[in-house]
Amino acid sequence: MAMTESEIRDRVRAIIVEALGVDEDDVTPNARLTDDLGAESIDYLDIFFQIEKAFGVRVDVNERVISTIMNDERFVRESAITDEGMDELRRQLPGIDLGPLEESRDVRRFTSIFTVESVMDLVKARLA
Repeated sequence: MAMTESEIRDRVRAIIVEALGVDEDDVTPNARLTDDLGAESIDYLDIFFQIEKAFGVRVDVNERVISTIMNDERFVRESAITDEGMDELRRQLPGIDLGPLEESRDVRRFTSIFTVESVMDLVKARLA
């Protein structure tokens, strides 16, 4: 049975609230997981693991991006994401707003691109 967009949204929000221990009212579509909600690396692993359990889909963004982009000198040099790296991120993460990362190019800011809505979009794309 296919889930409605509302059901997906509510479940993803609940996972984020639980994983980060934040108030549900703070988990708005445009809230950035790291910058606004305080998520750290370990939190992303927990969120994506909980999504996998709840929806039966794998959202391996962290693993895939880190292994194929962040550790490749064509894509990252001296902690800065290259033009080629930005192109690869756009290819691997369609629909994700890379604006904050585009400005700084600082690989340490990678997680700043994830909003509540972008996580929902990733889940919807995997379910489709």
